[in-house]
Amino acid sequence: MGKFQRGRLTRFGKFATDEEIPIVYDRLLNEDREKQLISYLWVFGKRSLPAVGDKIISCIHSDNETLRYASINALSQIQSAEIRDIALSLHDKATALRFAEALPLFILNYQSGDYKYIDRALIDTEDEGLLHEIGSNLLDIFDEGHHDELKQAMLWAYENTPCSYCRSEVVRKLHEENILPESIKSEGKYDCCEDTRILCE
Repeated sequence: MGKFQRGRLTRFGKFATDEEIPIVYDRLLNEDREKQLISYLWVFGKRSLPAVGDKIISCIHSDNETLRYASINALSQIQSAEIRDIALSLHDKATALRFAEALPLFILNYQSGDYKYIDRALIDTEDEGLLHEIGSNLLDIFDEGHHDELKQAMLWAYENTPCSYCRSEVVRKLHEENILPESIKSEGKYDCCEDTRILCE
């Protein structure tokens, strides 16, 4: 599924009526074809699911990477103890790679001390797309608070993200919280990104 189609489905879900959403959700629960499941899940890309059922939870364990991504994204729109429990379950049972994919579940459900779980997602990989995704998720988690205990994760994002914009955002956010290391201030003056250079100067 291309980004355009995914965006159309997410936009539909965002502006769908309260009468339309239960219909889509019911069809999701009764769908077994992966391509169609992915489409229904993207309807909830910016809209909370009416409920979290076993069908949706099972999708995050699928061998289909796109299905996993769509289901995790849908579940990440919900703030609840149940979603945090799902994230912690993945920490205990999934590989580090699969757990890294599940970082969005912490964006609305991070609690003090969860940095020790987040650290497991800071994997060593040459997959630049995944590194960018992890860094972007860390920025979103950081926006929700607990800045001091997430500092090390943000420094990992600074060192590992292939995206100059995300790197600049790490610098900006750490600077705003007065926890930007002097070493990065010095190094950032020569960054390829003008915004980063300005922040560090």
